[in-house]
Amino acid sequence: MKQQPPDTYQPSNIVPIPLDPYLSLKALASYSSLSVRTLRAHLSDPLHPLLCYRVGRKVLVRRSDFDRWIQGFRDVAFDKITAIVDEIVQSLKPQAKEGSQRSPSADRWATKRQPH
Repeated sequence: MKQQPPDTYQPSNIVPIPLDPYLSLKALASYSSLSVRTLRAHLSDPLHPLLCYRVGRKVLVRRSDFDRWIQGFRDVAFDKITAIVDEIVQSLKPQAKEGSQRSPSADRWATKRQPH
């Protein structure tokens, strides 16, 4: 019987491991593209503190805690603009299907574009 090399695993031998590591501030800076100084300042932010674990002088942050924390800084202005544009487009769709209701500005635009 032929033996398999040790680095080859059968599917029954694979155990899923959740990838939620504890990151040092230096590793978190690399992961997040924020500086260590900025991250350290957010550890003691009174309004929106970054959760951390202190082991002696070492500061560790769990990646899932950081991901949850950073969602609080999401810029919702873009989402609001997208929602407004979508709403306007949806409101114009029934008018475009009917074809009988055109705005005067649309008629003027159509006459300007026609060759003379």
